[in-house]
Amino acid sequence: MASESTEERIVLAALEVIGVSSIDTLTVRDIAARAGVNVATVHYYFGTKERIVSEALRQFFLPVMRQLETSLESELAPKQKLVNFLEMYTAQFREHPGVFQSLIKVISTVGTENHGEQQTYQTVLTQVIAGAKDKLVGLIREITGLADEKQVIFHALRTMTSCLHPLLNSGLPGRVFGVDLRDKALWRSYLEGVVASLDAHGPPPAP
Repeated sequence: MASESTEERIVLAALEVIGVSSIDTLTVRDIAARAGVNVATVHYYFGTKERIVSEALRQFFLPVMRQLETSLESELAPKQKLVNFLEMYTAQFREHPGVFQSLIKVISTVGTENHGEQQTYQTVLTQVIAGAKDKLVGLIREITGLADEKQVIFHALRTMTSCLHPLLNSGLPGRVFGVDLRDKALWRSYLEGVVASLDAHGPPPAP
């Protein structure tokens, strides 16, 4: 039990450090200091920085996946399920801005030739995102009523990118447009608008 507690503490420390900095600048020494252990202990449990960060990324997405499962199993309307999921999903990134910035960088290199740690992190992200993709696509199919699989996937991509653009997590919308989306109530209203816009892409009404 003690060893499990130490491992969990190290993973949590890694996530906390990434959350305020980035994967690129993260060091094993930083993780050890945050976890209250020595560097040798970190290496004993995980061996490499890549293994620690990979596990931290998995832990980062766990509550998101649980929320998705909870939303899908609820009796709420499909749109409400999707809004709740998006709210939880984006809250994770807003609470850990370093994680968000790091993942954007990792995702931007997908499809290019990578080696070492970037390739490792891409593999982890692919595994995690793939676990939610089918469920998210199914929910959007239910909302739009579309039968064309490609169109449903396009709407899923638009929905996610409409919520995760770095601009939305900055203070710029507040300064330029007078709407600070960092406010939780305004952010939820924005998400509700994103989901409501899916209505415009549904199938044509029956004659």
